[in-house]
Amino acid sequence: MHQEAQRLDTKLRDQESKLTSQVRRHQALEEEEQQRISFLSENPSYLGYPPLIAENKEELQIWKKYRAFLSQAESLRELLRTSIAQCEQTRQEITETLDDLARFRKTPHSSDSPT
Repeated sequence: MHQEAQRLDTKLRDQESKLTSQVRRHQALEEEEQQRISFLSENPSYLGYPPLIAENKEELQIWKKYRAFLSQAESLRELLRTSIAQCEQTRQEITETLDDLARFRKTPHSSDSPT
């Protein structure tokens, strides 16, 4: 029984560690993406201003692609936020399980007492 609890404890701690790393990676990716979007938003001259009247079809297509890129970037950011929230929730559940396991170990059980 003790070995099984130890094995589960180790497994849960490993999962918690992996999820914590995953959350950190996702947060770093989200921050990097936010910096890109902020840069482009704050520096429209970097890509030029959108033309009020497109000089040609190619220029109009470039701006459509740019707008699609920004929309896709926002969608990816939202997906990352959702993924981070799910990882955090799972990490919290693992932490609670580890806490329950620790309390279980501290509680004397009838099968543990000598007869």
